[in-house]
Amino acid sequence: MATKFIVWSKIFESGVPEIDAEHKVLFEIANKFYDNIRHGDSEAVVFETLNKLVRYAEQHFRREEKMLEEIGYPEDKVMHHKAQHQRLITQIFEVWETQYEIVGERLIDQPEKMKHFLTDWLIMHILIEDRDYFQHVEEQKVRDLTTLGIN
Repeated sequence: MATKFIVWSKIFESGVPEIDAEHKVLFEIANKFYDNIRHGDSEAVVFETLNKLVRYAEQHFRREEKMLEEIGYPEDKVMHHKAQHQRLITQIFEVWETQYEIVGERLIDQPEKMKHFLTDWLIMHILIEDRDYFQHVEEQKVRDLTTLGIN
């Protein structure tokens, strides 16, 4: 069973059930990935989980970006969000490549380096970058209800 270093809570909720469900899956895969590293699973197993995380993140990012465009999120903010997503995908591979350190003649695994990155990658992105569009989603819901005459 994976060690849950990232635990879902209401603070991460976006107001969009589909996005919340996808964020929860990202948390699950990230927890599995960290657990693979922490337990010293083979590089093949760890890399397989990393690839699963990246593939799922890319799919999620595309769906999220499409939703932002559909709800009329300002174009400059959509472009910024897309750039943030691309940077996250690039950074995860950079961190993966540097997670091992040679000390003397031994290769030392540094799971805490990956844990720190994953925490920032998921938690901080959701709480800072995504939080802005969460507010836009709520405002859009209020406008839609007002347009329908429902207060």
